[in-house]
Amino acid sequence: MKLSPVAVREFQELLKEEYGEEVSFAEAEKTAQNLLNVFMLCLKK
Repeated sequence: MKLSPVAVREFQELLKEEYGEEVSFAEAEKTAQNLLNVFMLCLKK
């Protein structure tokens, strides 16, 4: 499942607001995709 650019930007904003971390779009996309993959694996179990 691929994340939309809007979802990635929302994840960037969440990281900034909650953790004070500013990350690039590419890093936010990679991190969000990894997190989504973990959730998907958990749902399959």
